[in-house]
Amino acid sequence: SSWRQTSVTLAGVDVVDPVRTGTSLARPPREAFESLLVHTAMLPASVGGPGPVLTLIPKVPSKVWHGGMSFATAPSSLQSTNAIPGAPSIARFASHRDWGAQLQGAVARRGSLFLSARRVATDRMERADPVSVRSAVGSLFANSVVNTGEASRLRMSATVDRATMPYPGRARFPDRTAS
Repeated sequence: SSWRQTSVTLAGVDVVDPVRTGTSLARPPREAFESLLVHTAMLPASVGGPGPVLTLIPKVPSKVWHGGMSFATAPSSLQSTNAIPGAPSIARFASHRDWGAQLQGAVARRGSLFLSARRVATDRMERADPVSVRSAVGSLFANSVVNTGEASRLRMSATVDRATMPYPGRARFPDRTAS
């Protein structure tokens, strides 16, 4: 099977992009998940499609408030340049920035909350083209757990995502910055 036949579920809910099959509509950061289950063989008949199934299990928030933040960058000064006249250039990053933050803790005697945000933005130069193209992904993810009894709990998850990618056919247009 092809990667385009991959199914992605978030806590049992199908989140595959109907336009770009094999990719997820939800793009929360990896810190938002407790585990990833991968099923590739012996799939039940209830699973649609012949490809593998990726199941994302959201993190159970802790009862103690704590959080974290990360930032990574790849500035243009760390990127390669073409110093040989007449040699074809290679694609390179003009800049890359990756920011993420998480916060989790108890919100009531029986409930807890996990919040996560991430923003990744990349400007890249394609070969000798002087115009940079931008790809960006922003995500906000929330997961709450309420203990409803001795051996039961209610889990609620929500995610809001935004992705911007350059249009693959932009080389055909005079304005190559089209997204």
